[in-house]
Amino acid sequence: MGSRKVIISEKCGQLGNQLILFSHWIAVAEEHQLVIVNPAFEDYCHMFAAFQNRGSGCFPLSCPTSALARYSFSNRIARLVRKMRLSTSFVSYEQTLGNTPDFDRSGEDAVLQNCSRFTFVLGWRFRDYPLLQKHVAVIRQVFRPNAEIEDYLSEFRKSLPTPKRPLVCCHIRRGDYRNYLDGQHFYDWDYYAAAIDAMRALFPRSKIDVVVCSDELPPEEFLRSTGAATSDGKLGHDFFLLSRADYVLGPQSTFNRMAAFLGEVPLLCLNGTYLPGSLDDFEVPSH
Repeated sequence: MGSRKVIISEKCGQLGNQLILFSHWIAVAEEHQLVIVNPAFEDYCHMFAAFQNRGSGCFPLSCPTSALARYSFSNRIARLVRKMRLSTSFVSYEQTLGNTPDFDRSGEDAVLQNCSRFTFVLGWRFRDYPLLQKHVAVIRQVFRPNAEIEDYLSEFRKSLPTPKRPLVCCHIRRGDYRNYLDGQHFYDWDYYAAAIDAMRALFPRSKIDVVVCSDELPPEEFLRSTGAATSDGKLGHDFFLLSRADYVLGPQSTFNRMAAFLGEVPLLCLNGTYLPGSLDDFEVPSH
């Protein structure tokens, strides 16, 4: 069974989306002794200690590299296999594309029945939620930050006024959300400021440190009025700041959701009107 390889052969979305897909396949691999090769993860490998020297994602972490770890090669092969509709014990493809509902394989033996010696994955909606929960500790261990990010997190926390205060990270995503879904999740700075003020009000007997992780430079007036600090804006630094916070709030996004999931951090998704009214509103994502 260990010789069966699943090759994630298509880049679907950005970091959050790719982490979701990779995590579910890692859970399946851990359960059924499969090998996962993920060349589609090449843009983010440098962030993670397990992959920073490999150039592609893989699981188990001890598996050797091969030509399949090159994204351009595996993507071409996957498209050829799909075009020819190959489905044999040697090679096949798994496709879940578009805006279809998540393709939940939970509780099925279909993964093993359909998994060839080389199975190429196209699309990102493969899911197995029970196995994800069963092997969540393994997944969180795999996606630990590299040493440079760990050092940054340590120094950043020390730079805050009182490092031992509760840390609230506010994720602000405006760049691509301006047009995504007709701006459904694009919120103005005043709304984010009101959300931060409401968050501070939930700690009447103590102060909190608020850090903004934003894809746009926050206006000076916003920073003055909220008293928030800012990160340096680097993707890996922002992601793991969110994962090490005490609370996270931000728009609906797989980026903040996966950071909170991996870090076991309570998250509140903002919707453009609602403001935090209780710490009970926050919940650690289960997936």
